[in-house]
Amino acid sequence: MQNPTFTLSDYVQFCEKAGEYGNFFEFVDQQIVDRHSSQIVDTEFVNFVLNNSVHDFTDLYEIFMATSTHSIISTSFQMSLWELLNALGFMVYCENRRIYIKMNGKVRIPDVLLTQFDLEIRNEKDLLENPFLIGEVLSPSTENVDFTEKLIEYQSITSLKEYIIISQNEAKIWQHSRQENSWIETVYEGIDEILSIDFLNIAIPLAKIYKNVKF
Repeated sequence: MQNPTFTLSDYVQFCEKAGEYGNFFEFVDQQIVDRHSSQIVDTEFVNFVLNNSVHDFTDLYEIFMATSTHSIISTSFQMSLWELLNALGFMVYCENRRIYIKMNGKVRIPDVLLTQFDLEIRNEKDLLENPFLIGEVLSPSTENVDFTEKLIEYQSITSLKEYIIISQNEAKIWQHSRQENSWIETVYEGIDEILSIDFLNIAIPLAKIYKNVKF
């Protein structure tokens, strides 16, 4: 039996009622999905949240948290970009900005997201539509999606210049860069490598991204 589907408005309302935990959920194929586990949230639970007052979301739902390593890497990458680009008017978000995928109507929340503040385009649901760079840190539950579905979705965003996938099990990064009408993949492997982001004219040592990470 197919699960009943929800609307984008349902998703936005659900996230609002989840409060500080709203950024733990994405909107995929008309379902509300836990972004860390990639599991569809139970339909009855979604309907309960939509139709009732919610005082403490964690009393109703067990939050699936990212590993400490995942969080360290995401934050280190965000701060590396922030230090280099904040003075130039760029905004760097970490796991807290929803983006709308026009090609299929999905909503994703990347681990790291770069925009230019004055040029941000948001739709009527306050969902960002024009990121410049997206970074995802791999985890066992999301790795397949990061390399397949999200790769296609992110490359469909006309404003996007870079999609960067970061391993949390080893010092390894897959960089997908837009080159006119095609995408080029570059793989960096080893703590002594330096990630080069040409469209921003910056370089970040992997040692900085993986600082305080023990493999």
